[in-house]
Amino acid sequence: MATHLAEMIPRNLTVLDVGSGDGRIASSLIKMRPDLKLSAIDTTVRDNAMIPTAHYDGKKFPFNAKSVDLVMMIDVLHHVEDINSILAEASRVSRQFVLIKDHFVRGWLARQTLTLMDNVSNRQFGIAIPANYQTEDQWNSLYANNHLESVIRRDHLGLYVWPLSWIFERHLHFMQLLSVDKLHPSSTQ
Repeated sequence: MATHLAEMIPRNLTVLDVGSGDGRIASSLIKMRPDLKLSAIDTTVRDNAMIPTAHYDGKKFPFNAKSVDLVMMIDVLHHVEDINSILAEASRVSRQFVLIKDHFVRGWLARQTLTLMDNVSNRQFGIAIPANYQTEDQWNSLYANNHLESVIRRDHLGLYVWPLSWIFERHLHFMQLLSVDKLHPSSTQ
């Protein structure tokens, strides 16, 4: 995961990691990309976090408008009830980019497979699992609502070895770098 991030994120940016969890991905990213300056927030700050993490209420990021270059949310948005409002916050806080790694509801038993994966990886940490998975069209509508435009998208992330990839990969995962429309009024409030 960190390798994809390192390849997709432009150089010398300030990055806000929203929903950083244990900080493992961000920690790996910083080792690969020491040019990045990273901050992290989460609704539940873990004692064993590998990076300093600030608490936030799950609604409003504790940052001023246009205070970071890039906001990244890795497997976060399907855990929130209102994806649109979190994307609006990301657009408000970011000067340039929003980077998302999440899931598509695509193909046979996609929703069930994603829910199973979420339960196995997150239930132990008490993380909410509303299973708010989106289709590709729904994601595109959310981007349009928040004046975000695709720069790069990767659909083949290679997160699992075979035969697990046949079950859990199946074009269910994506990572997307989006640019923030600097001219739209809502992106400056």
